[in-house]
Amino acid sequence: MRKVWICTVALSLAAFAVSADEGVGRARAWHDDFRRVSYWNVYGTGNPAKIECLRPHGMRLSLNHVPFGWPYTYQWSGARQEVELDIRRFPILKTNLSDVEGGSYAHLEISVLDGFGKAVKNFRSETFTHSGLITWDLGKLLDPAVYTVDLRLIVGGDNAGCSVTYDSIGLEPAPAPHTGLR
Repeated sequence: MRKVWICTVALSLAAFAVSADEGVGRARAWHDDFRRVSYWNVYGTGNPAKIECLRPHGMRLSLNHVPFGWPYTYQWSGARQEVELDIRRFPILKTNLSDVEGGSYAHLEISVLDGFGKAVKNFRSETFTHSGLITWDLGKLLDPAVYTVDLRLIVGGDNAGCSVTYDSIGLEPAPAPHTGLR
């Protein structure tokens, strides 16, 4: 019984951010090339996205024609995963979009979670309507710490159907400051 209690406490404490003064955290540079999309869950509205694993890597999110009576002029949904991000050492979140079907769009959303899994801060990246690299400096949005977040990859667009392919997503260190000296 004691071991179960200790495990429960450890899991609850992992959800809190670690301050920069507490030394090197347990998180590392998180990366996902979508070789196993089973880690991702459908997120969104009453019209859930289809999540497909592509080989050798990548994840396609697509939406079919909306159901009859759909009340909006566009549709959206996505995939979500709860992950731990070390913003102190790896503040840059990057994802590569290899394909954005005409009439579609993509963006990222993050909710910082407290120890009870409740969102305490919400952020949304810029929206892309074409292939490219989304680079998001989370160090400008959050204090340097380790956070548990609900990360969402979003697809949206035309009610007749839309599709976006994410190749990979991950954290990177901040670029070294450019001094202009050689």
